[in-house]
Amino acid sequence: MIRTESSINSDVLSMNDKKNIKQEDRVIIFNGESSVYNVIADFYLKGLEPKGDYRGITRALSSTKDQTGLQAWRERVGEKEAERILTESQEIGTSLDKILLNCFLPNFDQDEWKDEVGYFLFKRLKPYLKKINPIALQLKLWSDHLKLIGYLDCLGYYDGKLTLIDFKNSRSVKSEEHLEDYFLQCTLYCMMIYELTGIKVENIMLLIAVRNSSFPQIVKRETKNYVKEAISRVTAYHKLFPNDKRNNNG
Repeated sequence: MIRTESSINSDVLSMNDKKNIKQEDRVIIFNGESSVYNVIADFYLKGLEPKGDYRGITRALSSTKDQTGLQAWRERVGEKEAERILTESQEIGTSLDKILLNCFLPNFDQDEWKDEVGYFLFKRLKPYLKKINPIALQLKLWSDHLKLIGYLDCLGYYDGKLTLIDFKNSRSVKSEEHLEDYFLQCTLYCMMIYELTGIKVENIMLLIAVRNSSFPQIVKRETKNYVKEAISRVTAYHKLFPNDKRNNNG
């Protein structure tokens, strides 16, 4: 069932729609060595494409975020050190993402990934990854209503609950303030899932690999608490950048 634009609003995740993914449907079929064939992509999104050339969720959120704290940090550590830290974090994050995508493959051999810079963080996440029963990984999503596009990290069951799971890495434990945009990003993915499929994802979880800690930071929230702010930020983005078009980087 495809939701129309008029049905997507701040109550999008509290409507009386009983459609859900059954526990027995949580199977991923793999096509080739590393590409994932998603249950949702096949049964709900097959043949569908965005109606426009939309920008990414991260672009919309970063364009409307208060950058005061980031700028103050850059001034405190210096531009050169700031760029070094950000580049390092990006490299580790890209490496970790590759391992996380492949670790759910039935023939995954972790020894083959020991040379990856993100491997040490994967080892710390591994006990928690075992609790995930994934349905979709790196799934392309979009909203013709919100006019955005994005790729979720993982949709699956965690502790028996259908959950949108986002993988992150950080030098240190994040404060609640610094987690806000992550929650909004996850919420927008959930809204896209609902718009495209009618499936309600009421739970979001951040699984953050912390580089200066032996334990990850795990934060769970209810999606409904962030819908209003997510819509507000997207609305602000389109008002500020009405002609913002995608480039090759999304």
